[in-house]
Amino acid sequence: MDEDRYLTIYLQDHLTAATAGIGLTRRAKDAAAGRDEELHAFYAAFEDELLEERGRLLQLLRVLGAGPNTAKAVAATVGERLGRLKLNGHLVSRSPYSDLVELEGLSIAVQGKRLGWIALQERAHPEFDAADLERLVRQAEDQHERLEALRRPRAARVLAGLTPTPTS
Repeated sequence: MDEDRYLTIYLQDHLTAATAGIGLTRRAKDAAAGRDEELHAFYAAFEDELLEERGRLLQLLRVLGAGPNTAKAVAATVGERLGRLKLNGHLVSRSPYSDLVELEGLSIAVQGKRLGWIALQERAHPEFDAADLERLVRQAEDQHERLEALRRPRAARVLAGLTPTPTS
């Protein structure tokens, strides 16, 4: 349907962002393994939630008779990998502020995702489950709170020039 054209593009854009977020989460989870068990456990659970949400976006696209945009999927993968190249003061290792930057990036992304679910609620497509969209909005709010609970103490330590210590 022509009336769903922009809705399809919108969902594909959010699917692209979800794919990049999953890549970042996996990388951060692997980096936290054995170093910061609190972060590692968070990222493991967060990844599961992101995978479920990505699946939901794919379902919504199927309702519209569409699927992922291959060019955008490739761009998400390339963009996530380019995002690894940061001038962080360390040539080949993680900087003490790497965890903070990753948490901040995900926190910003979760806010964008939340706004996306709200926009879909406002669009009120007859085949979209309103209760499920409300659940996804609440899940994003919960994710943001959990990210902030991890980010704040790490920001205080890193920005005070202290080396972050594992919280396990």
